[in-house]
Amino acid sequence: MKKSLTIVLSLLLAFCVYGQDKKISGGLYLGTGLSWCSSDTKAVTRDGAKMNYGVGLTMDYNFVDNFGLSLSFGYQNLGSKLKYQYGAGEVLFNKAEIDRLIYVDSSSAVKYSLNCLELPIGLKGKTNEIEIGMIPFTFFLKAEVVPALVLSAKGNYLKGIGTQSEFLEPRAYENELITKDIKRFQLGWRVGGGMEMGLSGTTRLLVELYFNGGILDVDKTKCFTSKAEYVSSIGSLEQPSTNPIIRISNVGLKVGVLF
Repeated sequence: MKKSLTIVLSLLLAFCVYGQDKKISGGLYLGTGLSWCSSDTKAVTRDGAKMNYGVGLTMDYNFVDNFGLSLSFGYQNLGSKLKYQYGAGEVLFNKAEIDRLIYVDSSSAVKYSLNCLELPIGLKGKTNEIEIGMIPFTFFLKAEVVPALVLSAKGNYLKGIGTQSEFLEPRAYENELITKDIKRFQLGWRVGGGMEMGLSGTTRLLVELYFNGGILDVDKTKCFTSKAEYVSSIGSLEQPSTNPIIRISNVGLKVGVLF
């Protein structure tokens, strides 16, 4: 935690120092929005979105007056609610340093929550300054690639069956740590736009709207793809063989201050 705070403060100091150069500007932002998951199979369907939030640093390097490189470093909490129509298995929980499997019962909903570090990098084009009511505004569009690292993940399994000594009737599992069941490296694409409003000197208010689309599969969970496959597994603990592709996407709003 101390190392992360030191890095953030160092980057902020660098933004403030180099922000004196007209080619470079940077600042802080807070964000919120909605995230959801999509699947490549009808056996897994979206059962709701999740409100997400984030915080981070952003920097622009202008090649020319109206075009440049945009780079950010931020934390974001994402998630979604999925329904496994025919159940799932091999959901790896690690709690109290003990790994165990939880079987998701047929038609049960699963709520995921992921804590991520992301490093969006891309191109930004903006207009010349426009004065509206004596206040200077600049409008912009951005296109970015978004590599991200999943730090941790939790799941709420509303109808799961534990294995080994926990093999009981279906029950709820709440806020279970499932990081080992998540693919840690993620990649997405992002498009967005917004405005910068002049406040005082080079200080500006940032407002940005964006859409982020996931590219890579998020989890390692295997699911049953038919009712017959699910029924035949009951009692035999037969594992499902299909790992569907689950991608996470989100829309968001950023509000911040640039220097």
